[in-house]
Amino acid sequence: MTVEQTLAELVAIDSVSSRSNADLISYLEARCKTAGFITEQFPHVDQAGVTKINLVARTGTGPDLELALVGHTDTVPYDPAWTDALRLTEKDGKLFGRGACDTKAFIAAA
Repeated sequence: MTVEQTLAELVAIDSVSSRSNADLISYLEARCKTAGFITEQFPHVDQAGVTKINLVARTGTGPDLELALVGHTDTVPYDPAWTDALRLTEKDGKLFGRGACDTKAFIAAA
């Protein structure tokens, strides 16, 4: 699967910050496990009482070399008039979709 295809799948998952990110984390965890990563979820309840989940994916358990790639999965609400917000679209060589540049594209590339 290409980075662009992965980004399209991430954009399609509604992860507005007022709701849980569990669906997006489930998707990412499945992809990480398929790639051979060891995963662990860290759920917490935010100030609004919504359960949010942090996901850690590791290639192993040794202390040799460590690198952290950190990104957030929530997006800001979008205007209902934006009918394609959850569909990755291309226009003039640029990709558009809710969360595409902040930070779902980074997550897709990582």
